[in-house]
Amino acid sequence: MKRLSILLIIAWLIPFLAKAQINITETFNSDDKLSFDWEEYADKKGSALVMDGQLVLTCKDKNSLRMVFVNLPLNVEADFKISSTLIVGNINDKDLFGVSIDNDDFVKLGFFMAEDFFYCGYYENSINYYGESTETTNALSIIEGQGKYKGEYKPIKLKGGKNQTVKTVLEKKGKKLIFSVNNVKVYEKPYKSNDFLVTPYLGFITTGNSVLKIDEVKVEQDAISNY
Repeated sequence: MKRLSILLIIAWLIPFLAKAQINITETFNSDDKLSFDWEEYADKKGSALVMDGQLVLTCKDKNSLRMVFVNLPLNVEADFKISSTLIVGNINDKDLFGVSIDNDDFVKLGFFMAEDFFYCGYYENSINYYGESTETTNALSIIEGQGKYKGEYKPIKLKGGKNQTVKTVLEKKGKKLIFSVNNVKVYEKPYKSNDFLVTPYLGFITTGNSVLKIDEVKVEQDAISNY
């Protein structure tokens, strides 16, 4: 009888000891309510608007960049996976597009791509990252000029041209953070407990006169113990 009572108590506690599994796919379908609270906006230098089943990020200034953020319901101490399908208006060797993660308007870790290279900028301190340079036309200089960072380049080869599809995956596996492009791992770093906010912001970035369409975002995380 005592054993049965203990089992009943444990069963009653289970809902309070674990957070539900997360498996959300955002398709930006106008017929469905959006799963996340995307920060839409429009100004003279660009916009981020949901239209025609996509989140369309537009930059209208060759000396600037535009970003769009969303807060994710993740526990960054547990493993997670963020998959994105992007349609890039024009992949070339000058304009960059990419993915970032940390706080709204403050980025710690950013992954940036052009036609023939990949760049990861890891900032030691969160810094304001809403690029507004008027002194350079080099998109990478806009990114690098924003504060103290640790960056690295890797050669990649994306298919150039207009409206190309690029798939990205950012995942935490144990003590590692891994970023992949089109099913190829391009970056890996040790994970530190202070890398991100407890509930981080996911961001997408495009530079120069460009358009980046976010077609789908999938966020996955297994159930988390609260012990």
